[in-house]
Amino acid sequence: MIQSVRFHNFKAIRDAEIALGGLTVLVGPNASGKTSVLQGLKYLCDLARLPARQVFEGRRSPKVLVTSDATGELSIGVEGQWGDTLSRVLLRVEAPVAWSFSLDGSWRGQSFHYTMPPGRGDWFADEKRKLIVRPESLAFSQDLSSALLLRLDPAQLAEPTSAESPRTQIQEDGLGLAGVVAEMAVTSPRALRELQEAVRAVVPVVDEIRLVRVAVPASELEKVDIDKKTYYRQVTRSVSGFELVADMVGAPGVPAHALSGGTLITIGLLTVLTGPRRPNLVLLDDVETSLHPKALGDLVAQLRSILDRFPDMQIVATSHSPYMLDHLKPEEVRVSTLNAEGHALFGRLSDHPEFDKWKDVMKPGEFWSTFGEKWVDKEARQPNA
Repeated sequence: MIQSVRFHNFKAIRDAEIALGGLTVLVGPNASGKTSVLQGLKYLCDLARLPARQVFEGRRSPKVLVTSDATGELSIGVEGQWGDTLSRVLLRVEAPVAWSFSLDGSWRGQSFHYTMPPGRGDWFADEKRKLIVRPESLAFSQDLSSALLLRLDPAQLAEPTSAESPRTQIQEDGLGLAGVVAEMAVTSPRALRELQEAVRAVVPVVDEIRLVRVAVPASELEKVDIDKKTYYRQVTRSVSGFELVADMVGAPGVPAHALSGGTLITIGLLTVLTGPRRPNLVLLDDVETSLHPKALGDLVAQLRSILDRFPDMQIVATSHSPYMLDHLKPEEVRVSTLNAEGHALFGRLSDHPEFDKWKDVMKPGEFWSTFGEKWVDKEARQPNA
């Protein structure tokens, strides 16, 4: 389990170390670095299974991710305890003349160091350069490569899946849910029943989750010969597929696209956490999206139950809901803010100077709503600041 993550010159985070537990929730104003923490963790974990070119391409280029007024290197490092072994990984990106990656650390007693030399100019355009060792050689690939960052979209969660090429992994936006549920129905009916019970605990009107056969449009290239020349055109045909439906109290057979956003997000999230390829690290952006305040408490209870069942799993989430925090332990909450220079800062809710005075009177959400986030900026609290 990751015990801490440290960022240097990553987006709005100039220099910050954040302690993590089995369940950690980040709260704070918009654009105060919460989602950046999830993204940084995901980038580092992706290097366990993907080439650097693919992890840091396009809109995720280091030229975009590095703090705008920073000099020197960008770095993301994690440290954690796996069994009896303290392990660490540090990613360094040297800047600004030529981008160069290095990855080093120790993982379960194995030390490693990889350096990806810079190219001339923009090395991302250098197709011949080998940028990173493939993940089979990385000591930490099996532990962190399954990390999943979720921003679940009800429209994508509701999409049916083709029976010819079903998606057996839920994507970041929720696409592939029907395919994973279909796999659970075939390979692990017990897991599907447990999923339904967990969903029912959060959304009591859901009686059963099942699948129905539907026609799904599939696109493919069709070869056409005209005047002794070969052309290809995109054609669409219908194939057999599956659509998720829910039997609701008083309304059986409701198709996924007609379910509420909160119901679909609950089904999607709990499927990720209990499905056949559950990740060890789950990163949830805006975990409270579309959920009723009471349902948030029920969801937290289910998250705790799942973490008890799978002690190797870790959940890091962001939230804007004080109702969500009211169901958390104070030590599970991290508060973010921006200082006068626009750099993100983080602190434990329990580190507030007035926490001991009010901890038995206020729930975490009430405490956060009352005292806000500016206290995290210690310099702003100085008398002459």
